[in-house]
Amino acid sequence: MKLYLTAAYLRDRAKLPPDLRRRLDARVGMLLKNPRDSSLLIKKVDSEKGIWAARIIDGHMLTLQSPFILRRIFPYETAQTA
Repeated sequence: MKLYLTAAYLRDRAKLPPDLRRRLDARVGMLLKNPRDSSLLIKKVDSEKGIWAARIIDGHMLTLQSPFILRRIFPYETAQTA
């Protein structure tokens, strides 16, 4: 399966501390192996654009677009208020 990373995703990832980056990479690997893993809590955000959100690490969300375009990483609190 091919994975695409947006510039925004790469910027967001670079801002994370190294330990969170390693855990993020593990969760992305899990997403690629089994996108229906219940621990990711994936939910549809925008059905017209095919945008989904997954809970990944320590209160952070990841937005992705089909098929496996990783878009953004942001704190969960931002996701609730946005």
